[in-house]
Parts: sequence; structure tokens; C-alpha cells
Amino acid sequence: MKVLTIREINKNTGIAISTLSKWCRLGKFKNAKKVVSPAGEYWEIPEADWKAIESGLIEVKRGRPKKEI
Repeated sequence: MKVLTIREINKNTGIAISTLSKWCRLGKFKNAKKVVSPAGEYWEIPEADWKAIESGLIEVKRGRPKKEI
């Protein structure tokens, strides 16, 4: 099973690192794991979880909601 980091997904898609981190914290990626190493902490996201979001199987909202006038 291939795993991706937030930086790899950001580099390939342009989705902000802060948005991807938030999705991990909120559980959008069901099998994502936070890894603690001597260099720091980072998220490992299974490629299958990313494919589910990319294909639209899991709904994510992007951007700020529109104001009602």
C-alpha cells in the first residue's frame, strides 16, 4: 500500500497544506496516521483514501461559503 504525505498531495494538486492538515484532523482520510519522527510530525495518507476524495466518493467542501444578501 502506497502512502502519500500532505506535501506530496499539495505539490500535485495545489490544495493548501493547511486544508489537507485540517482534513486529516477532521477524519476525512479514514486511514491517515500522524507519524512522529526526530525531524518532526507529518501525516501519512494511504493512496486509496486520496483516490476516494479525488474521485468524489467522499465529499469535501472547499472555499468560503457565499454570503446571503
